[in-house]
Amino acid sequence: MRLRPRSLPLLAVGALLLTGSASALPTTYYMASGSQMSMTNLACAPCTVPVTGSVTLDDDGAGHVALTQVSLAHDPYQVGLPPFVSIVLDRDSISLGAGSVAGTGSTQSSAVFGSTSLAHVGTIRCTSGSVTCAMLLGIPDGTYNLPSPVAVDLGTWTFDALGGLSASFVYTTLSGANPATETMNLVGTTTPVPEMGTGLLLAVGLAGFALLGDHARYKPTTARRLARWSASGGAAIR
Repeated sequence: MRLRPRSLPLLAVGALLLTGSASALPTTYYMASGSQMSMTNLACAPCTVPVTGSVTLDDDGAGHVALTQVSLAHDPYQVGLPPFVSIVLDRDSISLGAGSVAGTGSTQSSAVFGSTSLAHVGTIRCTSGSVTCAMLLGIPDGTYNLPSPVAVDLGTWTFDALGGLSASFVYTTLSGANPATETMNLVGTTTPVPEMGTGLLLAVGLAGFALLGDHARYKPTTARRLARWSASGGAAIR
C-alpha cells in the first residue's frame, strides 16, 4: 500500500505520541517542612530532626514508577536522655543502596514500592551517665560508624495535584529490653525550597536595591546643584 505524502506528518505525530507515552518522566521532589527522622524509644516520644535533600522518581504514565535517586541527610540529634545517657545519631548522607526501586502506580496519585536497602554515611555517639552505654547498647563510650546499608520497606507514597509528595516508613528498629523504632517521614515539593541563608541574602539584596532607588530618586543631579549654587550667590549647598 502506498502512503500519500499528506499522511506522513500524521504518522510522525502518532509515533511521537506513542514514544512519549512509553518514556519515563523524571520528577525531583525537594524536602520541605515536615520531612523528619523520628525516633521512639524509652527516652523519646518521639525525638525528631529535620531531613533535607531530594528524591527523584520516574513515571512512564503506564502504571510504572521508579525511585531512581535519593539524596538525603540530617543533622545530629539526641535520642537518649542526658544526664542518664547521651546517644546522638548523625547521617551526612542517605542514598539508594541497591539501585533504582521499581513500583506501581502514578505520581499523579500514589505509588507502591516494596523492600529495598538504603545506604548511609553516619555515626552514633554514646556517652555514659548514670546509665552506661555498655549496659544499654552493649558498646563502650565513643563514636562509631552506623551499619550500612539498612533494609527498608518503602510502602505507599502519595502525591497531590500541586506537586506534593508524602511518605513514611520504618528506617531502623531495635528489639530487646530497650526497643526503639526510627521512622523516616518525607514531605516533598517539586519547587526547590531555598535555604534560610539564601532567602535572607535575597531579602537584604532587594531591600538594598530599594534604598538605592530611593536615594537616587531624591539625590539632586549635578545640573540642579549648579543651578541652586548660582541662585544662592555661591553659598555652599548640599
